[in-house]
Amino acid sequence: MYFIMMGGSVIMPLYEQTIIVKSATVSDLVKLPWSLAMAIVSLFGIKKKSDME
Repeated sequence: MYFIMMGGSVIMPLYEQTIIVKSATVSDLVKLPWSLAMAIVSLFGIKKKSDME
């Protein structure tokens, strides 16, 4: 799971910059929803872990 998340956050901006020829700003904006989703999911994971203890 970790490799999928980190691979997406590394490969997608490189793909945007090299293949689609977008600027670094645009490629970072493409990565923004992934970062927000990971932050929200991690909050739920912390809450679930604390409920299990």
